[in-house]
Amino acid sequence: MTTNFVLAAGWGFVLLASFIGYGKLLHRLLFPAERVGWAVSAAWGIAFIIALGGWLNLAGIISPALIIALIGFGVVSTIFEVLMQKGSIGEGFKSHCLRVRQQLPIELLKLTGLGIIVALAGMQYLGAVTNEASHYNYIVIDDLRGYFLFPKQMLEAGAITSDPFNLTRLGNGLAGQAILQAMILVVLDFYNILLMDAGIALIVCVGLVWDIAGKRGLSFPWKWLLVVFFLCFPYYPTLRINASSFATGMAILLALFDLLDRDDISPGSPIKKAFIIGLLAAGACALKTTYLPPLVMILAVSYLCYLITSRFNRRSAAETLFVPAVTFAMLLPWMLALLKSSGTMLY
Repeated sequence: MTTNFVLAAGWGFVLLASFIGYGKLLHRLLFPAERVGWAVSAAWGIAFIIALGGWLNLAGIISPALIIALIGFGVVSTIFEVLMQKGSIGEGFKSHCLRVRQQLPIELLKLTGLGIIVALAGMQYLGAVTNEASHYNYIVIDDLRGYFLFPKQMLEAGAITSDPFNLTRLGNGLAGQAILQAMILVVLDFYNILLMDAGIALIVCVGLVWDIAGKRGLSFPWKWLLVVFFLCFPYYPTLRINASSFATGMAILLALFDLLDRDDISPGSPIKKAFIIGLLAAGACALKTTYLPPLVMILAVSYLCYLITSRFNRRSAAETLFVPAVTFAMLLPWMLALLKSSGTMLY
């Protein structure tokens, strides 16, 4: 394992910490009384960076220094959150140690199960660190003309440049993934570009599956089986044909499901909940416009059921109206940038 490989793997965890920091910041601002896990926070942070990147791209002010500053702010936010929660973390560790002493065989089995999950996730993460000598080959029409080009343009020109004849720009849609890939390329190389989607986002997905299973009241064996099934399901690498978003969209959609399925969000905050749901929906749509049809169906059915079960009260009606408005507002800078570069707001 070379030094460059170790540094690249470490940079992935720096980015993960940064995403968690932005998600925790949103959590403190919007839902300070509710519990939000690290994986949900990371998904919120990814969606926030995509939305913020849209405005930075439209303004043409993206630079390596700005990207590093954004990453650093997120990491500092995570460190601050850990320091704020160190008391509860310590109490949780003590209670866990006491439980281990009281039920040693059961807890050892659980630790073994968690070790298997860490090993499986770790192998997939390390496999995504570099694709220099892997099965993956660059797709000229997709990668070299789009997925590699757009983040490089952001770092060198401040934004995705105008190119009305680039069909990849049209087919890729709003190019929200480019700001995430720019966070890889600001330090690493094109050989490491899959680290964001196939590595970091995969870890977030594992945490989300575990967290959602726990909220549904599943016991440890069932949660373990779900996560192991997720990690062993052959979606990677056989389904990957280019460097487009795959697991990143999956992470955002899982976080969206988690939020739509929650009943413990403060009942007095329909606008706040609509903001997060709109942020997640916009993040997924900005990654790939192919996510747009399922998102519309998911949100339409969810809010139709919500309106019916709540008897069309004021809170549910307000939230239902605010979600599409927030989603459109978050997507607007990416749409305006596409209009500027290619003459259309949505292909």
